[in-house]
Amino acid sequence: KAQHELFQTYIWCCAVNDLGRECTSLFTIDLNERKSSTPLPELFLKVGEPLLIRCRAVYHNYKFGIKLSFENKEIEQDRRFEGLEYQTDHSAIRIQYAFASAAGRRDSGHYTCSSTVHPNQTALVTVLEKGFINITDSKENFEIGEEEFCFKVNFTAYPPVRCMWLFSEKIFPCKQ
Repeated sequence: KAQHELFQTYIWCCAVNDLGRECTSLFTIDLNERKSSTPLPELFLKVGEPLLIRCRAVYHNYKFGIKLSFENKEIEQDRRFEGLEYQTDHSAIRIQYAFASAAGRRDSGHYTCSSTVHPNQTALVTVLEKGFINITDSKENFEIGEEEFCFKVNFTAYPPVRCMWLFSEKIFPCKQ
């Protein structure tokens, strides 16, 4: 059963303790999901964190191949592994993983998942020395009356952050 789970479209791992629940998903480049109009998927890691990327493709038979490459070069044999699963409808799912137990700056770059029967897809991996929070600088002032209003802030952060609104000494949760 565990091996079957590795071939699913989405793989989540969650941990629970007294402080709460944290979940993360396996970073996957899925060749069966169209992503041409969306921006390049990005994965952020800090130096020393483990790197694990999955390339996944489904086809109506097993006669196809996939490959995960880094900056247009084949990933070394000792940093990758692959699998093949047959479905009841005779289709096949191929996966290939690239990994590093401790990512370094040299692991930053473009990872491309290619197939003999699907269009290629690429993701950008950035290995950082330290985390960051990017927020747009805004100098706008707003006058808010008694009516309901919605105040929205967009930002990017790694590692992911938990946020809260603080207003008149009251704390409100953020919708994330």
